[in-house]
Parts: sequence; C-alpha cells; structure tokens
Amino acid sequence: MERISELPLLLRRFPELTPHFPWTPLLPAVPTPVTFLQELGLWVKRDDLACPRYGGNKARKFEWILGELKAQGKRGFLTFGGLCSNHCTAAAIYGRAAGLDVTLCFVPTPIQENEYKELLLQAHLGARQVLLGPRTLPLLRMPLVPPAGSTVAGVLGYVNAGLELAEQVAQGSLPNPEMIYIAVATKGTALGLAMGLTLSGLEPRPKLIAVETVTPAWQRARVFLPTPQRALQRLRALSPEAQRCLPESVAALACESRLGFDREPLGIVSPPVLAALTQAQALGLSLDAHFSARAWAALQADRAQRQGKRVLFWHTHGQAPAESLAAAEESGVRLPLALERAAQQALRRTQCS
Repeated sequence: MERISELPLLLRRFPELTPHFPWTPLLPAVPTPVTFLQELGLWVKRDDLACPRYGGNKARKFEWILGELKAQGKRGFLTFGGLCSNHCTAAAIYGRAAGLDVTLCFVPTPIQENEYKELLLQAHLGARQVLLGPRTLPLLRMPLVPPAGSTVAGVLGYVNAGLELAEQVAQGSLPNPEMIYIAVATKGTALGLAMGLTLSGLEPRPKLIAVETVTPAWQRARVFLPTPQRALQRLRALSPEAQRCLPESVAALACESRLGFDREPLGIVSPPVLAALTQAQALGLSLDAHFSARAWAALQADRAQRQGKRVLFWHTHGQAPAESLAAAEESGVRLPLALERAAQQALRRTQCS
C-alpha cells in the first residue's frame, strides 16, 4: 500500500476520488522542475524530465491509463499513431514497466533518424508492431488506448499537473504565470491542465494558449474530443469540492486555441519550426519537430502579444535516453518486414524534403 506522501496530488487533495481512479506509480514522486530562461524572459515547465525512462506529457498520462487497465485485470492493450509517434514509444516503455503486453498500430508518416531508432527501441522492449490496415482490424477487439492517451484516465495526468504547478507557485519556485503555452493535438493535456489549475484555486488563473499542432483527421482524433468533458463530469460527480470549483462545461475553462501551425502536415518541418528547434537547442531544450517545436514557434511568433507578461512554456516532449536507443540497435532487433519498408520509405522522404 502506498504511503500517503507517494500518492498523486489529485488523490491527496481529493481522497474521495481514490476508489474511482486507479493509479500506478511509474514516475519519480517529485514535481518536474521549472527553469527561467533569462535570455527570453520566460519560464519552462520541464515535463521532458518527468522520468529518466521517458519524459513528456505521455509519461504523466500513462500512470493513470495503466493503473485503470491493471485494475480491470487487463493483460495488454493496443494503441496507434504515426511512425513518429512519441505516444507509441511511451506506450512501449511504460506498458513494459507495468507488466502489460503492448500492440502498436502505425500510420506511415515522415520520420527522422532518431525516430527510426525509437521504432527499434519499441521492438526491443517487446512491443508488437503492425501497420494499420484491413488486416489489423481484428486487433481492435483488444483494450484500446486512443491516440495521445486521450482517455478520461489520461486527462487526470494533467489535472494532477495543474495542482502541481499551483503548489510550485505557492512554494515560490516561480511567480504565477499570466500565460501558459502548450502543444495540443486532441486537447486532453491542455484541458486537463485547465481543470487542475481551476481546482487548485490559483488566482488569477493563468491564460492557457493551446497551440494546435496537427491537421490529419486520424491524428486529430476529434472523435475523442468529448473525453475531457467526460473527465470533468466524473470529477464533479465524485467530489463535492470539484463540483463547487469546476464549471459544468470545458468550454468555460477559457483554454484559447492558437491556430496556424495546425495547417502543416505531420512530419513536415517548416522554416519557423526549424528555427524554433535551433533556438531551443541552443538554450538546452530538446524539442520534437511535430508538436513541441510548433508550440515554441507560436510562442516566438506571439512575442508582441506577450510583451511584459509572465509566460510559461510547458515542455511536453518525451525523448528516450541515448543509452536505451543504443542498446536497442546493438541488440540486432529487427522491425516487422512491412513496417521496415514503410519506415525506410518515410525516412527517405524526410531526407529528400
């Protein structure tokens, strides 16, 4: 049984939720750090450092997603994404850590060399890898974790993160931000964060700028957009304090969409995104071209609007440790033939673009 200090803030603050929201400890029981970038005058919430295994926003989500699957007695799950999917890598890493079998279904997308290595890492960890198509439809009978971990349980990872940030503000680790920039695809991360900040009572509540990063219909997964609303409803139904604090609709959470980079196809690196990657790297931040770098590019493009504001960039990118990638390569593991062909074609496309 976990000591109370090891439980997530959400369950400590609202203990009545504990029987309803299973959770499994996968991450170090410490907040992710916040750092101030003097050169740009802004703060960064370092969720990329959430865990040595693999950081990013998916790490927070899988503590709740896998906790729910284990509580249901499931022995494995299926999820899907692009060949460049951070979510699929996190699923392979954390699924194995939780003792569950993992099946990954892929839609071909342009990839870079490091993302090809992550495919090898997934295989090395024992994940089953297939290309999404008619032959894989029978696999959908398995427990399904949707793209980006957009389940009610996954949303809770960022409800907890909002409480965490408010606690760091209270402790003086950073001033209360006026604006928070965060990359989104299905919006589960941003809306969960908005719920957590609202539950925390932090005043004034920071304005959330949700940078839309994707355009393909399969990646947007708009069919899963009701998920944050369902999470909100469950919190309100199970906790009297949550019912008092939270609005009836996620629309009232005032999460502002920042458009522009959502029109760029997944895997395509535009000049502003390339500039964002270069600038962030010079500052010691490793971003990915598909999501977090687009949010950083939007942050830089909005320089005039945020002038004089206390701004926080929420770093959501996960990255496998170099030693893990090297171990996978050295193991001689091979991708399934169809996936290998698709990955090589996607890699050549990226190199030619």
